Amino acid sequence: MFISSKQKNRKKWKHPTPSNKPQTLPKPQGKDVNETQEELTSCQVKLSQTKMKVYTIYCMQACIIFMTCAIASGFLSMSTRGSGSGSHMNIRHQHSRNALVSRPSGIVSLKASSQDDTETSHLIPESVQVQGVTLKMAFDKTYAVADASELKSERFTCPASLDLVHYLRRNSDCVLVGKGTVVRDDCTLTVRRVDLWKEKEQPVRVVVDSKLQILSGRPTSEDGDGTESDGEDYKMLKDGFQTIVYHSCSDINREYEQTPNPNLLLVEIPQKNGDGIISPAEMIQDLSSKRNIHHVMVEGGPATAIQFLKEGVVDRAIIIRAPVTFIEPVPSGMTDDMLREAGLVLLEERPCGDDVVEYWVKDGDSWPTADVADWPN
Repeated sequence: MFISSKQKNRKKWKHPTPSNKPQTLPKPQGKDVNETQEELTSCQVKLSQTKMKVYTIYCMQACIIFMTCAIASGFLSMSTRGSGSGSHMNIRHQHSRNALVSRPSGIVSLKASSQDDTETSHLIPESVQVQGVTLKMAFDKTYAVADASELKSERFTCPASLDLVHYLRRNSDCVLVGKGTVVRDDCTLTVRRVDLWKEKEQPVRVVVDSKLQILSGRPTSEDGDGTESDGEDYKMLKDGFQTIVYHSCSDINREYEQTPNPNLLLVEIPQKNGDGIISPAEMIQDLSSKRNIHHVMVEGGPATAIQFLKEGVVDRAIIIRAPVTFIEPVPSGMTDDMLREAGLVLLEERPCGDDVVEYWVKDGDSWPTADVADWPN
């Protein structure tokens, strides 16, 4: 057979012979699976730690916000009274010396009250202390102020109304009454049913007694006319708290001058018409300009209240009406028309326990707080 040169030079192809040496796959580029798994686990741990830090920061911020709101709420929110008393809030005022002369209404300035943890376990709220004259009177259904059938004057309003009176005393610089109230009730006019503000003393008692009859002591006769005396001083003259008595006697009891009471101040204001009436406006002027007393609470009796209304010096009035009728009513001589003639308007009526409280204010003025139930507090 003829074989070409190309065929001669062509190498013969042979089948590969199997080898006993194991074949290995080429190593892939980059990291192996174990290294990748370790890095993934590490990232998951770091992510969890980061989430925990963020969560902790959020929790701390929430706690700070909650504590701030709680503190603010404790100082600025209303203080809640007991059942039937309503809730009230409290702030003290700095007043100008002639505040009672111009008689503006409303809040003048605000100052937070402090708290002594050793004395009270609760936060003392702030007080709203106003200036001017606030009249408070209590009546039965017929506008009477007492029952003549009783030998001793008895309280006829409910406990919630009594609390309201003591809240008003606490927010006043002085409590003013006529001589007849002292003779009939032998009252102290102090704050007792509620706590006093921190570093605030009892309000000054002011008595209108043109003839200085209360200096003679309590009467022995049952009718309380003061014609006879057992020599015993009235409670307010021996309890150690300050009392001012306005009179029109030029000849003061000499015996009393020889044994003066350090807590008693006798102030003479001459009568204008010789009718035994001391001008409320002159007493207010004296209290404001000389005694640093800027909020006067007039607590009775009706003759004193009527005189303050007639001179138009009452800025607001709290009238308590009890659902009772006296057996022998002692008329007050007061009416709603008298309040209106004094320039007062009825803002609102609110239930207070078993009683009803009327809130009156000078026409054109506003109540010390947006809600009448928030003051006095």
